[in-house]
Amino acid sequence: MKKGPLLLLILIGVLCSCKYYDKEYYERISGINFPSDCKHIDTFDNGEFLTISVFEVDSLELANFCKGNHLVPCSESLFLRLYGGAQLREPPPAKCYQGIYYVDGERGKNSWIYVADIKRNLLWARIEYPDWGGK
Repeated sequence: MKKGPLLLLILIGVLCSCKYYDKEYYERISGINFPSDCKHIDTFDNGEFLTISVFEVDSLELANFCKGNHLVPCSESLFLRLYGGAQLREPPPAKCYQGIYYVDGERGKNSWIYVADIKRNLLWARIEYPDWGGK
């Protein structure tokens, strides 16, 4: 095999394995801006109806984010429903909903939720795409 096609295949493999999230898309759909000092940790996007990203955020920044965006404490039943099947590295620990805050909403056919873990300084953002194949 020539070097050109091999290098192209390697480049495609590297690009396809990147965990990219579209910050502007999250902010446009939810109307919520990410904290200015947050570190992107991981993203899962099934390419069909769901994208989730997780961030590490300074404790003061996260507290201000929660207050400014009216995040409320999470109940155990809501917590288990929201993140029982999260596919991200370091999801919130099951049945440890104390210190977990959230805010959710809808815009058009998209729904969204932000979940903050103030004990571990983590923030999850989830956007559900419209089901274009549905009715």
